Amino acid sequence: MDFFPRLPVAIAFALASALVAHAASKAITSFTLQELEPGSCDPVMFEAKGTGYTGAGYINTPNDKAARITWSVKSPAGGPHTLEIRFANGSKEARPGVLEVNGGANGKFDVPLPLTGSFAQWQTATVNVDLIAGENTIALQAITDGGLANIDYLKVTGANPSPGNCGEPERGAGPAAPVDFSYLNAPPVGWVTQGDGVTGGGNARPVVVRSMSELQAQAAGTEPRVIHVDGKLRGTLTVGSNKTIVGLQGAEIRSDGRVLHLPGSRNVIIKNLHLVGVNKPNQPNTVLHDVKNVWLDHNSFINGSHDLLVVSGTSDFVTLSWNVFRQTYFGHDHMGVNIGASDNDTTSRGHLRVTLHHNFYAKFVNERMPRVRFGQVHTFNNLCLAGTDVQSRSYYAVRPGVDANVRSERNIYKDFVGPSWWWTSEKLGAETSTVFNYARGNGNSVLESIEDVAIPTAVKGPIAIKEHEGVTGQAGFYGNGKAFVPPYTYTADPTDGLEKKIRAGAGAR
Repeated sequence: MDFFPRLPVAIAFALASALVAHAASKAITSFTLQELEPGSCDPVMFEAKGTGYTGAGYINTPNDKAARITWSVKSPAGGPHTLEIRFANGSKEARPGVLEVNGGANGKFDVPLPLTGSFAQWQTATVNVDLIAGENTIALQAITDGGLANIDYLKVTGANPSPGNCGEPERGAGPAAPVDFSYLNAPPVGWVTQGDGVTGGGNARPVVVRSMSELQAQAAGTEPRVIHVDGKLRGTLTVGSNKTIVGLQGAEIRSDGRVLHLPGSRNVIIKNLHLVGVNKPNQPNTVLHDVKNVWLDHNSFINGSHDLLVVSGTSDFVTLSWNVFRQTYFGHDHMGVNIGASDNDTTSRGHLRVTLHHNFYAKFVNERMPRVRFGQVHTFNNLCLAGTDVQSRSYYAVRPGVDANVRSERNIYKDFVGPSWWWTSEKLGAETSTVFNYARGNGNSVLESIEDVAIPTAVKGPIAIKEHEGVTGQAGFYGNGKAFVPPYTYTADPTDGLEKKIRAGAGAR
């Protein structure tokens, strides 16, 4: 005998599907949040030393009460969840923390993080929490001057949780809808217009490439070529001479090592490419070595160590314009633009004439905006961000090294105030990040600051740099000497409205 009326097949199927979906939402599952992966929001500082860790490495925070790690977790239905933290503590004392769920609104929990015997011996700590439905922020905050233990991962177990959204890193404009690329037709400005000038591939018929092998074949040699890149490619691109390379919308080159290499190249234009590297030792994103007349415009340089871009050797007549430089997480050796590779590379004397304008040094670039040796470098109308977090604030913006001649003009240096933890730990100054750093220079080092702006007002200095590994000097927001006068025509925009203009216009689309 039927106790329930028979339902139409369509309705019965819908009810069954709903029940299955409800059961799935209540299923108990686990996932692990590793550093450098979605859901890990501010891993400071990533390392991969020693043994016993899982994944790519672990998080080593500053030895300071400011130390903090934040994760984001999404829970479809909310409710009870278990958090497991794997840690190692080889110091001389416990490094406890407080775990806050959604800023403490959903609980605060003490996490002891005792000694484990060494930094190669790992243990776990477990905390039971209640999450809300949707996005949750999990923060582990140090409570002693020792900071936190090394953290390997956060494992989350509950009703079908998943990595949350930490938010996008700062970058230039990048709309998904079709955009007007006519701005890429603007003429070059700066040192690249000197010498033989720059025409790239000239009027050669454009060739569209959709694979790395095609791109490499077209970019090699000295024959003039205009190359349009379509799609997301993987590998290292080595560029010859007389080339124009333009990324179509969304074009990307991603590499597990160096992304872009120009060895001895002449007359090259590269525009509108996302260049995504890695943060491995001695793997800079892009290297220009012994080049002449190279123009990099409206590109996004993402991840590289120590530097995002290196200009070295006898390179000359280079312009870097409207680019975005950023790292996806903070690291002690995650730097920006290095012009002149070594104090001892005297072949650079009389070369390294570089212009940088309307570039955006965004998230987690901790110094070198740029650092300069030997060259005559004109940096104007750039936006340099230090950040506001004591764990990841930049050390400094510009450093004129040996025989450097730097003209800094109408740039915006933002948030170069307050303590920079890594700066003070390295004993390279007072408890503040600074705009200009004169360490490792010499009597010929010049930096002239012309109508630059620091927001908010930065320490003027000079701040004495304490001796560290033989390094002494001064730092602050002040110029030192009279710089060269550029031989080319240019217009430096006023700083009013400049930040908005650069944020909207810099980087690849």
